[in-house]
Amino acid sequence: MGRQTPLLAVIILVLFGILRAIKNGFDDVVHVLEAQREGEAARTDSAGLSVVVKVLPGEMSGAVADTRTGSLRYDNGTAPSMGWGPYPWAAGTRARSDGLTWVASDFASDGTHPNTAARQKVGAMLLTFFKTSPVTSY
Repeated sequence: MGRQTPLLAVIILVLFGILRAIKNGFDDVVHVLEAQREGEAARTDSAGLSVVVKVLPGEMSGAVADTRTGSLRYDNGTAPSMGWGPYPWAAGTRARSDGLTWVASDFASDGTHPNTAARQKVGAMLLTFFKTSPVTSY
């Protein structure tokens, strides 16, 4: 899995464990999607998730599972498959290619959580993702 900081190594161990625990507790779960977020903690989380997403194809092609993290094979029921989900981040008022922006008035008084109108924006984004993503078209 390459060189990692101690924090990233712990995050990876936790993520691998969470994926196996999801499958153990909810046998019908087939696929887990991760929605990215922004900020320093999110960058570390995303780095850990990118390791998971990169490890899966190799392991599914016959590579030996890392002894520190264990297997994440989804074809034998060890864990659900994992992929990237919707991407709700935008650089403030600078529009993304799909036109998404976030302005100060989109947020509640805490400056973090979306207000009612912004929750509608997030809901529409999630609905579009789940209706159009190849991984959600069961």
